[in-house]
Amino acid sequence: MVGYGDSNNSDNHLPESHKMKDLAIKLGVKNKDILIEDQSSNTYENIINGLKILDLKNIDTLMLVTSEFHLKRCKAIINKLLPEMNLILIKVTDGFHDRDNWFLHENIWKYNGKHGSGKNLVIHEAKTLVNEAFNGKIADLEIN
Repeated sequence: MVGYGDSNNSDNHLPESHKMKDLAIKLGVKNKDILIEDQSSNTYENIINGLKILDLKNIDTLMLVTSEFHLKRCKAIINKLLPEMNLILIKVTDGFHDRDNWFLHENIWKYNGKHGSGKNLVIHEAKTLVNEAFNGKIADLEIN
């Protein structure tokens, strides 16, 4: 389940949730096992809206799958909202936004119609982490 965001490299405005659903099906996930949240426009809204879809009374563990650079913020949001929830964190690598290469690539990230480098993406993510921590939207994290 992913939201609508425009942080992808496509110029069409198909919600990310639908793109990810199509990819999951191609990778063997059954359609009946996919929940869609397509009303959010940012990560925080996506997690809030996504949690509303789930029956949390019967869930003690969530598996969080996202890009390596984005994993820490998603974890911090869920830790703030559901501090007792067990999380399984799975980082997805794509060859452009990864720990070892984010600074090597130009024009790989699109946000609000503008292209940027991996460096711009990391700076954006860091600023968002600071802003969300300042506004009490995320749990405190150890930064390594």
